[in-house]
Amino acid sequence: AFLRGKVLRRTESDVSGGVSGVFSSSQTKYALFLYEDDTFSYEITEFRSVSSGGYSIPSEDKRTATGIWAMQILDDKPFLVLMQGGSIVKRWRNGIGGEGIHLLARLSQFAPQKGHFWAFVS
Repeated sequence: AFLRGKVLRRTESDVSGGVSGVFSSSQTKYALFLYEDDTFSYEITEFRSVSSGGYSIPSEDKRTATGIWAMQILDDKPFLVLMQGGSIVKRWRNGIGGEGIHLLARLSQFAPQKGHFWAFVS
């Protein structure tokens, strides 16, 4: 219930290059809107740029998914679950991390993957 009406956001950035004077950068922004009626909207926006010789080619791609969200308890631990068409499409372990910060460590088939954390901002 404490996630109801919240927006969770996460950003990942990467810069690489220098090979033959070509540089690339990317930034991916994730936003998960958990609505009061137990529906969700999951937005992924990717920004990319390739630069060389004073020229830059930017691109942007945005994807959105919608469905139903719920909290589940597994092994006495809370999970945030996203469902589409009655099937689970995403599952995150739920945890609290400091004042005003809510962390969700991403899980894939219950196996933790490092480096996937969210902070809720509203």
